[in-house]
Amino acid sequence: MHRLKNLSLQNNVHFIALSIVIIRLAFINYYFLVLLLSLVKVKKKYIMIALLIIFISNKEIKAPSTCVIIESGEYSTCSSKTNIRIKGDYSVGDVIYLVGQFSPPAGRSNPFGFDYQSYLKGKNIYYDFYDQGSYVIGYKWTLYGVRDFCKVYINTFDGLSKKYLQALVLGDKGDFEVEELEMFSQMGISHLFAISGLHVGLLCIILEKVLPFKRKELIISTIVLVYMLIAGFAPSITRAGSMYILIKVLGQFKFTSLDCLSVIFIGLYILNQNVIYDVGFQLSFLVTFALLITKPKSLLEVSIVAQVITLPIIINMYNQLNVITIFVNVYFVVLMSFIVLPMTIVQMIIRLDEVYDVLIKIFEQLIVVSNEFNMIISMPNMHPLLIALYYLSLPKIKVSVLLLLITLLTPLRTGIYFIDVGQGDSTLIVDEFVYLIDTGGKDSQNVTRDKVFPVLRSLGINSIDYLILTHDHYDHTSGYETLLESFNVRNVVVSKHADFKKDFDGRIIRVDEGDKVGMINIMGPAIRHNSINNQSLQMYFRFDKLFYMMGDSELKETFGEVDVLILGHHGSKTSLTETMFDDLRPSVTIASLGKNNYGIPSKYVLDIVADTKLFRTDIHHTIYFDKERGFMSTVQYRKNILGYR
Repeated sequence: MHRLKNLSLQNNVHFIALSIVIIRLAFINYYFLVLLLSLVKVKKKYIMIALLIIFISNKEIKAPSTCVIIESGEYSTCSSKTNIRIKGDYSVGDVIYLVGQFSPPAGRSNPFGFDYQSYLKGKNIYYDFYDQGSYVIGYKWTLYGVRDFCKVYINTFDGLSKKYLQALVLGDKGDFEVEELEMFSQMGISHLFAISGLHVGLLCIILEKVLPFKRKELIISTIVLVYMLIAGFAPSITRAGSMYILIKVLGQFKFTSLDCLSVIFIGLYILNQNVIYDVGFQLSFLVTFALLITKPKSLLEVSIVAQVITLPIIINMYNQLNVITIFVNVYFVVLMSFIVLPMTIVQMIIRLDEVYDVLIKIFEQLIVVSNEFNMIISMPNMHPLLIALYYLSLPKIKVSVLLLLITLLTPLRTGIYFIDVGQGDSTLIVDEFVYLIDTGGKDSQNVTRDKVFPVLRSLGINSIDYLILTHDHYDHTSGYETLLESFNVRNVVVSKHADFKKDFDGRIIRVDEGDKVGMINIMGPAIRHNSINNQSLQMYFRFDKLFYMMGDSELKETFGEVDVLILGHHGSKTSLTETMFDDLRPSVTIASLGKNNYGIPSKYVLDIVADTKLFRTDIHHTIYFDKERGFMSTVQYRKNILGYR
């Protein structure tokens, strides 16, 4: 302890934690270099300690040969130096000899959307594992058996009880419908349905009141540790539980709550430097830090501080602001803290199924009623530079509001986005009008919702002037209903010679050869074909360069030279001939396709277009074109426009 005093760490540990955050952000994005200005007044020794921690935490994680199952399920989690997800019927404690192929997880499919790779790294998962015959070689007792016991016990419940116990005890929201989760996010109350510091705080308060002992900190700390284990060491609950324990331990040495928070941050960072990518970790530490600094005196003030400090993260996650969120949070936090969570604890112990179900139904009805009063403002993504300036400007609220207004009022960036939708097609054109050509498909997941929506919402697009459906195949149009429900689509354009039966609520425009829709010129088909592929709209348009889109047509029709050819039928053998290519003579070709699907693109087609600049969505992911910068892959877009390294 004497050494700690000599380092003058008391009341200063947060400078080390803050330095770690800012230095890491500066490494991630050029624009975040602006944040280094906030370190000007930080003593060099704290910055040096931060750099040392970053250095020792930067370790290579190699693929293991054996691991221990710590969570069972359809996809079990297997732990070694890294966590691995493995499909199979395993039990917690099974020691697995891994036989299969390791590969890095896929990154972003577009410049704005969900980053699967960073998400997994935040959970200490560095590899996708493709099992080729792994088997059990033994058993090893693990503390995670406690969580598994609770999981098995909760599975004995039915209906609402099971759904809410899984969410509020285990942190598993898998039984909630997508629409429910979207409603929670719109209202800004998603955090209430995740295991959070609220749970730990309530548990500690109850134990402080109930336990009759004078020296009860050790017992409460032990119970908190067990609860952290049951919750799977979720970042927010680990932060809250560890804070209780550290405050009781370090508080007697005059370490502040802010010091304790910073010690926990540094500890978790050393264990896994990529935990900073975990959104729960970001929100939990950011909100707690802000509350400790501002010391709000009422629930309303707490809600305001939490909303202000997390605003850029929330905007870039959900692309919307709900004006009533600050007020809604107050009474739902009260309901959750004093009614729902206590009853959840009671339900776990003595099972009052009917009472608990009635309570949850009332709670859900209150959410539905409150949802009717939403006042939502759609927001495009905040640019990283604006995010950096936002945090630098706090607590100057006027400057922060100005930056939000700049984000809201910035005109749409004109350009073309060939969206990575896997095995399918979807192209967004932003010019005088907004055009969306095809919506991607719908297999085991809703590709339109998962791949197309993030691009539209991140750009601040709420209305689509022309939704053009090339032909009625699932990999091009299966997501259109989801799109029509979620966006203001003014016109739906289909071929006069295609088999679309739906009238799209009177918004349909049926086009023929020679027609024009905005800047899109329709080249065909001129007659009806039995092959649905040959019913595809063939189109060309000029956006600085001349683009030709074939859909899935195999008719091999041309109209002269073009600059850019979007290969038909994802680059299949029937989409292109040498004669057709010689007529078109493109300098750039684009293929929209998924990984390892259906043997495409065809080698025959690849040989034909070998002398062009070829962009493929299975390699380059979402491809962007604008008149000033030309073509960019997703990685290039994030680097050249958003500043990511």
